[in-house]
Amino acid sequence: MADSLYDYLKAYAAQEKTPMHMPGHKRKENPYAPDLPYRYDLTEIPGTDNLHRPEGIIKAMCRRAAALWGATEAIPLVNGSTAGILAAIAAAAPQGSDVIVARNSHLAVYHGLMLGRMEPHYLIPETDGECGICGPITAKAVEKLLEEYPKTGLVVITSPTYEGVISPVAEIAQTVHRHGALLLTDAAHGAHLPWLYPDLYEELKNSDLVVCGLHKTLPSLTQTALLLRFSDRVDGAAVSDQLRVYESSSPSYPLLASVDACLTWLERDGKERFDRYRQDLSVFLEKARKLKHLCLFSSAGCLRDESKIVIGTSSSRWNGPGLADELRGRFGIETEMSCRDYVLALSTVFDGPEDLERLLGALVELDEEGNRENRACVQLPKPQIACPPRHIRKDETEPVSLAQSAGRVCASFVWAYPPETPVLVPGEVIPAQFETWVRDQRASGVRIEFSSCGDDGEILVLRSR
Repeated sequence: MADSLYDYLKAYAAQEKTPMHMPGHKRKENPYAPDLPYRYDLTEIPGTDNLHRPEGIIKAMCRRAAALWGATEAIPLVNGSTAGILAAIAAAAPQGSDVIVARNSHLAVYHGLMLGRMEPHYLIPETDGECGICGPITAKAVEKLLEEYPKTGLVVITSPTYEGVISPVAEIAQTVHRHGALLLTDAAHGAHLPWLYPDLYEELKNSDLVVCGLHKTLPSLTQTALLLRFSDRVDGAAVSDQLRVYESSSPSYPLLASVDACLTWLERDGKERFDRYRQDLSVFLEKARKLKHLCLFSSAGCLRDESKIVIGTSSSRWNGPGLADELRGRFGIETEMSCRDYVLALSTVFDGPEDLERLLGALVELDEEGNRENRACVQLPKPQIACPPRHIRKDETEPVSLAQSAGRVCASFVWAYPPETPVLVPGEVIPAQFETWVRDQRASGVRIEFSSCGDDGEILVLRSR
């Protein structure tokens, strides 16, 4: 057997085989897209193993990943962190369960709860006053809800968040387990933590299940991720069964090969490259903290993954989308996302010192162009829950204009894209400030999305009875 899946695919592609099987391109190049990896795009044939029942080369890859992340079990994912989150929720909590969930969770978490007809009870983190970024979840807040809802079987948190905020996972896990529940941590943005922040990663390993997106911060292709199981409190067979439900039965071998190559890179070069990157990032941050009008976000009293470079704009001449436009148009720097009052520049170990220096030079030049008066920002209050999302039935809803929506019970998701963390969840009361907030966000260039409604000026609500 070859040392790795990538090596096997490469060797197999060099053989003279007549493929009387899928995929339809038969490993021959499409002349209109000759650079795509057709020759490595195989199906489950002898030697390539089967992701959903690994016995050979993919099983070896799973063991390598488990060793690297220190997990009991590691399962590669080719339908993104989303598939892992959906499968983990279904495996860890029976249909109809009480689930405590951080309100700043990704849409995939809410979809998982709705598919399982579960009863969510929300942990609402405090937000930073200047940028509106959610802070960490505390063990005290988790304990309070566990005492209030003693039948809870699962707690779901996000750490690190999209903006890099890290919660005290070890303390939270201890609290959760004392109450007989399980902890699922969405660490989609934290696959790199074992190498950049090994001490913080040790805390993450106290979770029962962790989902991390390889493609977000490590050298692996988009849609690749890992579902990590750290305890026997969760049945591994149940996790595998649920992945069959939520993940493709035809997993992409080029994507799996990129996972394999990522593991090899971590095994051979990871420590040295991360040591060098940690130094380069430290130099960048030290210089960037000297900016006068633009500012680096740092949340007092909480830990952060500082490879998520959050640049506050409220004291500068730009809003978030405006700064992103300047970086793109004038300096050729494409940032990860922008909100009304900040920009997120996502840095990874594959950024060299010259990349960070280029970003720093652009920020320094833009910073010297001055500021303007602070802009008042419309804030939404903490959500008021009228009913659980699972109680919302499509045939009991109606569209209304945003101007008429205040006080109605929302029947759709509303979010800024990215990062797809809902601003409103079905079952929550639409606040009086909502229409003004939407106008304010869109005027600043932020993309606001509504689910389940065709007209952009309307929102789906629960029909009045």
